[in-house]
Amino acid sequence: MDVPASSEQPKAEIAAQQPPVRVYADGIFDVFHFGHARALEQAKKRFPNTVLVVGVCSDADTHKYKGLTVMDEKERAESVRHCKWVDEVVEQAPWVINLEFLDKHHIDFVAHDDLPYEDASGQVDDVYGPVKRAGKFVATKRTEGISTSDIVLRILRNYNNYILRNLQRGYTRKQLGINLFKEQRIRAGDNIRRLRETCAGHISKHIKRNKRHSNKPVTSQRRRNAYLTDALELKGRELADAIRHNAEELAVNGRLVVEQMMRGHHLSAMDLQAMGGHVDSFCTSWIRHLEQSYLRLEDLASAPLRFLGRNSRR
Repeated sequence: MDVPASSEQPKAEIAAQQPPVRVYADGIFDVFHFGHARALEQAKKRFPNTVLVVGVCSDADTHKYKGLTVMDEKERAESVRHCKWVDEVVEQAPWVINLEFLDKHHIDFVAHDDLPYEDASGQVDDVYGPVKRAGKFVATKRTEGISTSDIVLRILRNYNNYILRNLQRGYTRKQLGINLFKEQRIRAGDNIRRLRETCAGHISKHIKRNKRHSNKPVTSQRRRNAYLTDALELKGRELADAIRHNAEELAVNGRLVVEQMMRGHHLSAMDLQAMGGHVDSFCTSWIRHLEQSYLRLEDLASAPLRFLGRNSRR
C-alpha cells in the first residue's frame, strides 16, 4: 500500500519519487560562462525530477551559420560536461531540432529563451518553431550583461594590453601572430602611456606642493605648468616626426623592391637572404632610434619637474 508523503519528508526524496522528465537544451557554449550555467540551471530546475540533456553544436555548423569560435567542439562539449546541472551531453547536435531527434533521445521538453531565432540554414523560420508547435517548449530567461560576444569584444577592446602581457610572459611574435613592427608599435605605445601617467602624477604632486609651500601667485604656477606642457608637446612632435620619417624611408625601400620584382628581375635565394638582412638591419636601426627619442622625451619630462621641485622648496 502506498504511503502518502509527510510534510516533513525532504524535498529531494519527494522529487526522486516523481517520474523523471528529460529536458533538452542546446547551444554553442563557446567560452563557457555563468550566463550559460544559469540557463542550464533554469532548465534543470524546471521540473522536480529533471534529467538535463545538453546538445553542443558542431564546429562545421557553427562556423557555417554563425561564425568562428574560440574553442573547438571538443573543448566546448567538455566545458559543458563539467557543469554541475548537466546529466548528459550530445556532441555535434543538430542546428535545427526536429521531432525525430527528440524521439531518438527520449526528450520530453526543450528549454531555451523564448525569443525567435532565425534559422541561418534556411530550413525553418524559427529554430525552435517545430518544438513550440508540438507543445514541447519551456522558456528560460537570458542573463543580461554577459555573452560570449561581449567577452570577445572586451578582449578586442584591450587587444594591445593582452598582446603586451603575453609578450612579457614569454610568448613570441610568431605565437601571437604579429610582426616586428606591430610588436614595437605596441611596446612604444605602452611606454608613451606610462610616460604620460608619470608626467601627470609629477605635475599633480608639483601643483599640490606649490599650494602648500609657495606664496607666489597662482598665475606663476600656471606659467610654470604651461612651460612644461609646451616643452613636452614640442618634444612629442619631434618624436612623431622622427617616426614618420623612418616609416616613409621604409616605404620607399619597400616600393623599390616591389618595382624591381614587377619588372621581372628575378631574385635568387642569396639576394632574398641579403635583402632580409638589410630589412632586419633597417628595422633594428629604426627601433633603436625610436627608443632613443622616447628616452630623450622622458628626460625632458623629468628635468623641468626636478627644476620646478627645487624652486618650490626654496
